[in-house]
Amino acid sequence: MFDQNTRSLGQANAAANNWLWNFLIARFTEQMFNAWGYGVYFFFASLMLVSCVFVFFCVPETKSIPLEAMDQLFREKPVWRAHDKLMAELARSGQEQQRITGSGSPEKAQSEEIE
Repeated sequence: MFDQNTRSLGQANAAANNWLWNFLIARFTEQMFNAWGYGVYFFFASLMLVSCVFVFFCVPETKSIPLEAMDQLFREKPVWRAHDKLMAELARSGQEQQRITGSGSPEKAQSEEIE
């Protein structure tokens, strides 16, 4: 997640990085098959397995997390439990806000504050 000020630069960098790695894979896969034979399949399969472990242990789930809470999500450890912890914390803070304002929903409380 990129900050609002650097989002376009960060997305351009991510797209360029994606193009670079796609080019390198397309360029050298033929030579890899000539040198390694069917071992190339084992190479890419091992990369896939390593990536699954990496994603599980190092990348938190961002589903339903507001953009304002992303920094808090990525600070939470252990990563594989960060989503549930943060969602529970956001629900508690939403309930506290409802209790303080006395309204039925946080959206209604926010609309009343704006008026």
